[in-house]
Amino acid sequence: MTLMGYVKVTRPPLTVLGGIAPLALVLWAGKPLVWEGLLIILAVFFGNMGYTMLNEVMDVETDTKNKPWKPLPSGQADLEKVLTASMFLIGFSLASLIVLSLFFNWFYMIGVLGLLFSHIYDVLRKDLLGNICMSGAYGIAALISLYPKYPEFSLAFFLFTFAFNLAVQYQDLEAEKTVGVITAPQQLGKNGTFLLGFNLSGFSSVLFIDLFIKTSYTPLIFFAIAGVLCLVSIIGILYVDPGSRVQELLNRYLARISILVGFISMVMLEVML
Repeated sequence: MTLMGYVKVTRPPLTVLGGIAPLALVLWAGKPLVWEGLLIILAVFFGNMGYTMLNEVMDVETDTKNKPWKPLPSGQADLEKVLTASMFLIGFSLASLIVLSLFFNWFYMIGVLGLLFSHIYDVLRKDLLGNICMSGAYGIAALISLYPKYPEFSLAFFLFTFAFNLAVQYQDLEAEKTVGVITAPQQLGKNGTFLLGFNLSGFSSVLFIDLFIKTSYTPLIFFAIAGVLCLVSIIGILYVDPGSRVQELLNRYLARISILVGFISMVMLEVML
């Protein structure tokens, strides 16, 4: 067990995004960082990090067979300690939401639904319902960060996340089948995954572009680009086999980087204003 192993189990890119995203959206919505904005950021950050770690715990059997180099299967991190830490983080997230609801606005209790959705996906199921819940959790995180402004962004982010995860799951199709994990692409088949993903990513791109036209808010361009990259990755389902490096490049790397750049540019723009 190593310190780096525990860092890796948090999946740093997702953890960093889980902190930058609510910060960017809170600033865009014009909320004060003390205390309302800070509590929103903590609720999203802790919840995201906690369920990311819990997902690593739940996937340890699958990773032992398909990705034995990951922190838990390789023994770089202790499973029980990671599980305990994830429970504490999720508890901190819940506490932040309760405080927000009691002292600022009852609407923030919808964040509890986001935690429930995360639990369904990360612990119980990775199928179509699980995907709806996972993307719903991300949409709710955006919604509470922005409330009551820009609900169109939250919807677009929900749709994008849904399409993004479909493409990721399609790439991991054979590996998930090997260990008996039922995912949405298995249920939908190649054509069904393509049709659903194409419509979700296409509609998300349209919403991001529409919101940019309405607000002239430059960072939204990066989210529209991410939607297009995801769309191209989804189209690739028809032409490449699961596990394709092309899909990984388009979706897992370029689209994710575009989303990250979008949130970072939001922070920079809001700080400069």
